[in-house]
Amino acid sequence: NDTAIAALAKLIGNSQDEDTRRRAAESLGEIATESQMPEVIAALKNYLLDKTYKNDRRLFNDCYKIIWNCAQTLPYPIFHQAWHRPPTRKNDRKWRLFRLFLLFSSIFLLIFLYHRKADTPPIQQPTTPPATTISPPKP
Repeated sequence: NDTAIAALAKLIGNSQDEDTRRRAAESLGEIATESQMPEVIAALKNYLLDKTYKNDRRLFNDCYKIIWNCAQTLPYPIFHQAWHRPPTRKNDRKWRLFRLFLLFSSIFLLIFLYHRKADTPPIQQPTTPPATTISPPKP
């Protein structure tokens, strides 16, 4: 079902045929379960832009209706989290390579910082000089 959701979301954004897009939007609205709605929101929210509204009002309206249905169904914290997260790219090879790069970069950085800390001598606390008494000047 997740594959169908992703395919329908992609069809809505890529199809030039309004009838196909409308049917895909209707199907998406019918088959998306509450647990899948955050992914639907993340996939379609970028079609709710001024550019889409000006250039393709039907696409805007189709996505708006689906997201509105999700907003009415989901608790607000879940909707908010879904709205503010990027769409997942589970099958995107470049995305997987980028995540792998980030993982290795983080590991390298941790190792570097660990060795740097081991090579640095401990910080010594400054010592205060002994208190001196000032004697009055001799006449």
